[in-house]
Amino acid sequence: YTLIEAGLSKIAAIASNVGGVPEIIEDKKTGLLVEPKNAEALAQAINYLLENENLAKKLGENLHQKIIKDFRLEEMLRKTFELYTQYYDIG
Repeated sequence: YTLIEAGLSKIAAIASNVGGVPEIIEDKKTGLLVEPKNAEALAQAINYLLENENLAKKLGENLHQKIIKDFRLEEMLRKTFELYTQYYDIG
């Protein structure tokens, strides 16, 4: 939920490349991805965005656009329905 909240607020996100995160964060397009458990990479990413305010703003805006496109209720319901119809061969 944190990444969705960041996107709705147009805040640039930095996240680890695990689980469903890459579904939301595309490295250097909708945020920055760092390797999990790598504190140095995380610190570098934070400093990089602090030093590049225009990039941070652009990543926040791109994330916002992705969230409102891909994670609105109607879209999520449509995707869920597609999964069920494919899995159970109904439709």
